[in-house]
Amino acid sequence: MSRHWKHRLWSPRLATGVLLIAVTALLPMGLAMAAGQEKSAERSPVIDKQADALVRKMGDTLRKAKAFKLHAEITFDDVLPSGQKIQYAGAMQAFVRRPDRLYVAYQDDLTAKEFWYDGKSATLVDLPHNVYSSVKAASRIDAALDGLVTEYGLSLPLADLAYNKPYEAMMKDVRYGIDLGTHDVGGIACRHLAFMQRNSDWQIWIEEGSPVVPRKVVITYKTLPGAPQYTAIFTGWDFGPKFSGAEFKPIVPKDARKIAFIQAKEAGR
Repeated sequence: MSRHWKHRLWSPRLATGVLLIAVTALLPMGLAMAAGQEKSAERSPVIDKQADALVRKMGDTLRKAKAFKLHAEITFDDVLPSGQKIQYAGAMQAFVRRPDRLYVAYQDDLTAKEFWYDGKSATLVDLPHNVYSSVKAASRIDAALDGLVTEYGLSLPLADLAYNKPYEAMMKDVRYGIDLGTHDVGGIACRHLAFMQRNSDWQIWIEEGSPVVPRKVVITYKTLPGAPQYTAIFTGWDFGPKFSGAEFKPIVPKDARKIAFIQAKEAGR
């Protein structure tokens, strides 16, 4: 998984008129590997051919889609200073129209946000705080998402799925991968795969029928205290949406206050 799959998604802190997006490194889950894996960090990846082929096939399904909608039910852990894990829940909806339109609505027990990208600018509204920010963005989804991460540390939930090359985005830096067989997700037969990266491990359940899409993702942040997990269950895919174009135009509350994203380099100081 790339840096776009996040555990505490869009977790904001307000600081003196600046919206600071707190970024947590994220990646894949669930392999019980042999001892000594740290020493094998620089070895060539060991990935089951069937597992790799399935992710590639799923990526092709998404890549070839000119437009699609998805809905996901989400749960994630928050680790208290005491070490106790607290689980929160949320949901997200995303509209994608290639090459330059993206809308995401996200809400959980702690926050609610909406995001629009129209090929020229990216706008994020933080609904509970009634603030928003808008910045210029690159003319295509991939470059726009990369720019938001690099410049502002802003990663959208499950953004790898919107990339023009989902397979490459998800499998970058994967070290190990295995096929665990056929398992069920909400009554749908799926191929259960597990992958390992440096900072996190991830599991993905890919539908065996058609369309070849992810039905569930579980990510474990193994380098974070308490190894918190993030789970997304995809309850709806639509590859024939009829977008009018209005879906990708920002709707900002009239009384919302405009503030600026703090740049990532400033946030690191």
